[in-house]
Amino acid sequence: MKKTLSFLLCIVIILTFSSCLNKEKGNKEAVISIETAYNEKPAITCEEVNFTTVTPCEENDLLSLNCYSTLTNIQKNHYRYMKAMVTEFTEGFVVLSDYYPTFYSDVSVAFHALMNDFPEYYWMPSSYYISTLQEKGSIAFKRSYSDDKFVYKKAQTERNHDEFYEVIYEISEKAAKEKTTYDKAKVLHDELCKRAHYPTNNNNDEEIYSAYGALINGVANCEGYARAFQLLCNATGIENVLVCGNSKSVGHLWNMIKTEDGWYHIDCTWDDLAKNYTYTYFCLTDSQITVDHDIDKNFNQADITAISLGHSFNFNRPTSATAINDYFSKNNLIFESQDTEKMALEIVKQYKSGNNTAHFKFLNVTERENFKANYKPLITAVQKTVNKTLSNKKVKIKTIYFNENTCIILF
Repeated sequence: MKKTLSFLLCIVIILTFSSCLNKEKGNKEAVISIETAYNEKPAITCEEVNFTTVTPCEENDLLSLNCYSTLTNIQKNHYRYMKAMVTEFTEGFVVLSDYYPTFYSDVSVAFHALMNDFPEYYWMPSSYYISTLQEKGSIAFKRSYSDDKFVYKKAQTERNHDEFYEVIYEISEKAAKEKTTYDKAKVLHDELCKRAHYPTNNNNDEEIYSAYGALINGVANCEGYARAFQLLCNATGIENVLVCGNSKSVGHLWNMIKTEDGWYHIDCTWDDLAKNYTYTYFCLTDSQITVDHDIDKNFNQADITAISLGHSFNFNRPTSATAINDYFSKNNLIFESQDTEKMALEIVKQYKSGNNTAHFKFLNVTERENFKANYKPLITAVQKTVNKTLSNKKVKIKTIYFNENTCIILF
């Protein structure tokens, strides 16, 4: 490892990308701390930058990856170096290239492309450091003289390996039994929502941003949910992409999958209601999802300064299918508030299938509010029809959960 002494000659940028910090407060834009080499404020107080070298990974296995395939040659170069640094848990700064005017934005693009192509790299930090010493563009995930760290140490990832991949295999094998991509994705959606929950406090632990946090620790923010769902889709052979944007005034990450009918959006984070889950955001079109989601531009259309500053962007996001294929439309589960008989028959159907929940969607906001305002007599009517249909079977409606224009009835 080569040590290069530096006095006030280095610019270090720390990029911490945070989304969905909690469901009421957060911003997908990077929180950026810039330590600039002014005389009154030294950039690196320990007076040294530690350089090391790695061999960039081979390109052959990367050509088919969604994000990598969209990059420029110089961005691909940075990506391959960073991939080697992540897999080798490299300590110290690695020179990626000579410094050039768009180095910062190209590093940002390559960094996010790597994160998006490899959700299994759950130990990859969500931040990095840039040095421009001696006109060389260098980055580090862990600086040798500091307390920086990968999310997990190499030895920990080796111990975690079997448990992590056993869970992925178990869920993907269950999904693989279904015939259609749509039904396979539904199994993945349900299993993820069963295993994970959103942090109840403002937990900024980096583990919650990862697939490991969602699938093993059972706690994740939107990035953790989205990367876990991406990883499960990959294991099941479902073509998919991550989608970056904002939802409900919060920076957000979700997924798109390619079904037999085209591309559709799935947002497991907002579908998970802690104790239960719904299908409010399962297989939506662009027009459906953008009712309360804003989609970021693709990186090659975004402002280069914004990219350099850590603003979020997408890679090669496809346009969705236009055919309505969401869970409620597909299963004829859209109701008017007074349609108590239809609700009762769906409860009976789910009961006979061995389930204890029934999912519904209201025709519009007015119907939802009418149902809420008159739920006592309406649920009484539903219960009477259920009792009459099942004769001596005792199925009692226990709880109703609402999520946007959808609801879940537990019995």
